[in-house]
Amino acid sequence: MATVVGAIGIFSPKTITKFTKFKKLAEVGESLDKAADAAEKARKAAKAGDFDGAKRAADEAQKHADEAKKNAERNGSCTIAIGRVPYPYGGGGGPRGVPGTGTGVLAGPQAGRIVVAAGGGKECTGDDAGDARQAQQQALDARAEAAKAALRERGSSVPDDQIDGLVNRAKDPPEPGEISTKDAADSLDEITDLARRGSVNGDAAAALEGKVANASDANKLAEARAEVNAVRRAADDAAPGTHVDAGVGGKMNRKEADLGNGEKVNLDEIPDADVVYKDKNGTVYVKEVKNAGSATRKADFANQVERLKKWASKEPGRKATVEIETADRWTSVFSEFKPARNGKPAKDTRTAAGEMAKNGVDVKVAGQGLSADQLGRMQRAIDERTANGTMDWSKMKDPDSAKAYLGIE
Repeated sequence: MATVVGAIGIFSPKTITKFTKFKKLAEVGESLDKAADAAEKARKAAKAGDFDGAKRAADEAQKHADEAKKNAERNGSCTIAIGRVPYPYGGGGGPRGVPGTGTGVLAGPQAGRIVVAAGGGKECTGDDAGDARQAQQQALDARAEAAKAALRERGSSVPDDQIDGLVNRAKDPPEPGEISTKDAADSLDEITDLARRGSVNGDAAAALEGKVANASDANKLAEARAEVNAVRRAADDAAPGTHVDAGVGGKMNRKEADLGNGEKVNLDEIPDADVVYKDKNGTVYVKEVKNAGSATRKADFANQVERLKKWASKEPGRKATVEIETADRWTSVFSEFKPARNGKPAKDTRTAAGEMAKNGVDVKVAGQGLSADQLGRMQRAIDERTANGTMDWSKMKDPDSAKAYLGIE
């Protein structure tokens, strides 16, 4: 049998293969140890009130956790699923039902699916997979410490134990409806950023941070994150010297939004405004925020759109819009609220797109904008194609592709 002479002796190819395997396994364990050390650094820095130190340590922990995952997947030619993402856009029949049947049978809500990485469809098992998951947990713990430091620095009313509660509810991999480790980690980054934005009303920021920290399941967390991210975008667009306000209205026991520069915005027409701010051009915005398009298929949404229109038309320099955070089931905006089912007539043929078009309210879906006029024209085009059996929902992956497919400019 052939042999290989090395610096430390003579080994057979079989021995070298075993040695290489053990070395690769050791690399995963080493990355776990480094992630754990970084997480401990983050804890110490946060306890000392050193946000920058905690953030650096959290970033270091994540780097080592990602290394552990990459090495474990490489070693086993497999995949470690650490997150959950929504099925994009939906498939099969369109949201207004099966064309030509008159039954109005709708596709049900889409479940989440496990993220599949480059390693392939086989799930990693064994010690290295376990170490990789532990490393991700260490990285999550480190991010939690950075978030605590940021919230303390801002004077947020959210206590540390609520942040710990979110971390404890995160699962890897999650069952349907459970919060994933990745989503928990990303949400902690988002509220950390929110807490450090001085241009956001402090009470509003704390309320949103609390929503994230206390989210009981994946859906509640997604809804809370949508509001947090809408406020962060508004802060980027806000006029210098002003504040972004959130969670305002009669229903919230606060009928006026505070723009931070002595200016108040009356919200008598709107019981619950998700985001209120003044942009760099001096326009005052109220934004209605949803996480997914399916959340607009309600009569309550139509009522809110009408209230947004009344508020915007009351004074010049006002604009009301809708923001949908993800493209998940976004075509639900073209669905009837209560369509015909099982031979029974439709109870409510209105659609979110039709209501926004009628009231002059624009929408952004995952950052892609649609004007009220475009929404109206798209709805008419969809209705026509659905009636003649030519509607192809697979070409409606997002607003831009939908406009191209429907011939809307």
